[in-house]
Amino acid sequence: TRDGQVIGVITHMDMLRHQAHSPMLLLSRIRSLDGLPALDSYADEIAETAQALLTDGLQPARIARVVATLNDALSGRLLQLAQDQLGPPPCPFAWLALGSEGRREQILPSDQDSALAFRDDTPEAAAYFGALATIVVDGLLQAGFAPCDGGYMAVNWCRPLAEMARTFRTWVEEPGPQAMVEASVFLDFRRVHGDLSVDPLQQILLDARHRPLFLAGLARSAGSFEPPLGLLGRVRTQDGLLDLKHSALVAIV
Repeated sequence: TRDGQVIGVITHMDMLRHQAHSPMLLLSRIRSLDGLPALDSYADEIAETAQALLTDGLQPARIARVVATLNDALSGRLLQLAQDQLGPPPCPFAWLALGSEGRREQILPSDQDSALAFRDDTPEAAAYFGALATIVVDGLLQAGFAPCDGGYMAVNWCRPLAEMARTFRTWVEEPGPQAMVEASVFLDFRRVHGDLSVDPLQQILLDARHRPLFLAGLARSAGSFEPPLGLLGRVRTQDGLLDLKHSALVAIV
């Protein structure tokens, strides 16, 4: 109604169409997944859910948090399916989301940025979690998350926590160009699943604020990005398109 006058009618079909793209409905389906073939439509469903939330007036930052919750649930379900297949893990572990997923900034499926840390530095643990990472990464690939061009995926970054901590310290204490590239991916890590505490990694990054060379390296890395501006400040495009991520957002992040 408007000003006391009926201006339209909401039918049961309207309600059903709205519910079809509800995040809660998609979350329920994720939690009941029983195999990889059910993931084929995930990317489309995420896009439709995001579009429905935007149409309802939700701000993009909040939509991204909803999408992050759904993606976290998907990773968790894949981890559970993998453990059902492999058996219980030999020691505590932590599945880490990195980059935009770590910051909860994704709205549409992007490339994969993940890592897996485990407690015990043993051959048994390395073999188990290597297999676990492969199953989950393959599942995310089937769900529409492309492989990371830089290789920052749990199949490559599946390491004992102590070894990962040593790598973090190397980035902070020896901030060369490659260290800055890798640190920029891991700086925004977030534990998504698992019981292993990653406080040692977090503390290394917190202590990095007292390392002038490391901060200078980050500043040089950010300053290396040039905005896509041409003559008289006009925006340069390539074939009529502008890559907002690499031309603008990367430097800000």
